[in-house]
Amino acid sequence: MDLIYSHPRFPLPTPQRTDQCKVDVYADDDRHQVTVMFRLPRPSHKLDCDMYRVINAFYREALFRHLTPASSLKFYCVDSTGEHQHVQLEGLPGGYTGGQLMPCLSLPLPAVSSSMTA
Repeated sequence: MDLIYSHPRFPLPTPQRTDQCKVDVYADDDRHQVTVMFRLPRPSHKLDCDMYRVINAFYREALFRHLTPASSLKFYCVDSTGEHQHVQLEGLPGGYTGGQLMPCLSLPLPAVSSSMTA
C-alpha cells in the first residue's frame, strides 16, 4: 500500500472548532483496498465529537476524489496516547449514521510507514 493523500490539519467538528487531526490515506495500486488513518490530538475518549461525523466530513471534502466504485474502505484512529482503534461504522460512505471505536491489537502495514512515525 502506498500513501496516496495526506491532510496535515483536518478540522474536527467540535464545539471549540480548534481541534485538528492529521489524516493519511493509503491504497493499493488499483485503489481497491483503501486505509484511512486519523491521528487524533488527544485521547479519543476526551474528544468532544463523534468519529463518524469526522469521517463523513473527510469523505465529502477530500476522500471521494481518491476512490473508485470498487474501493473497500477501512478507518483507523491513533490517539495521542498511541492507542490504535478501528472505527466500525453504520450506514453508507459519506452518510454514515453512527459508529464506534473498537480497540485493535495490530494495524495494517501503513501504520508502520515512516510517514506515520514522524
